[in-house]
Amino acid sequence: MALKKLSFDRISLVKILGLLSLIRWYNIVVTAMAQYLTALFVFNYGTSKYKILQSLDVHLIVLSTSFIIAGGYIVNAFYDYEKDMINRPQTTVFDRLISKEFALRCYLLFTTVGLILSAFTTLHVLLYFIGFSGLLWFYSHKLQKITFVREVASSVLSVLSVLSIGLYFHHVANIYLVLLYAGIILTFLFIRELVKGLLGMKGDMAFGYRTITVRYGLDASRVFIHLVSFFSLMLMIILVLALYKVHKYYVAFLAIETLILVLINGLIRSGKRIKWKWADLMVRLLIIIGILFIIFV
Repeated sequence: MALKKLSFDRISLVKILGLLSLIRWYNIVVTAMAQYLTALFVFNYGTSKYKILQSLDVHLIVLSTSFIIAGGYIVNAFYDYEKDMINRPQTTVFDRLISKEFALRCYLLFTTVGLILSAFTTLHVLLYFIGFSGLLWFYSHKLQKITFVREVASSVLSVLSVLSIGLYFHHVANIYLVLLYAGIILTFLFIRELVKGLLGMKGDMAFGYRTITVRYGLDASRVFIHLVSFFSLMLMIILVLALYKVHKYYVAFLAIETLILVLINGLIRSGKRIKWKWADLMVRLLIIIGILFIIFV
């Protein structure tokens, strides 16, 4: 009896680890952090930070976003299962322990919970998340096989997941700065999608995913990364010029961004996969730094 219980506990633990791997919990944590920082330092026009943290609606929106994007990661993994077995066999060990039927049940559960939580806020928040969850499914089912649309859609959906916190607020102090900063983060996300295209080229090619790398080749992907990096720096310079009172912090951010982008572009020039993985880690670091600098907007 004890042996059976131990075996059951081990299976349960493995399933939990597999589910955490499947939903990309670290990305969800980063998204939630970005939402709270955005609520406190970007959208809080005339509202105290303490009042925002006391608001149940704010926490419900963050929880709704977390559950719905967890469901989005699950359905994306469902459609990408065979491709991921080629692209990253070492990191899909836990994923393989989750059956497709169980994954689909979790997708429905997480999405439903997310929508129910959003229903306790306002009608327009609920409608937003209904549309957002639909877009996540449509991206996984259709869009991620279309060249350029795949990369743009993934980046935009990531930004939309963070900006959903703005549904709680009625006024924005400076919408142009918000859009400009969102554009900078969007370029970071787009660069990451391009780097992921380099890393996943073999599986994408095998299963008909028409990424920029598959369709146009390695050199074209590198050129795209160079161009987006340059555009990102231009947006950052505009932001520095626009923020007179805190420009010293964003000059520091511009210097950090320039250094990391130079390193990323240097790494992707290599034909070695290990260097592309380092480039991917550098982009993730850049995204996190960008999120942390929200407090100076």
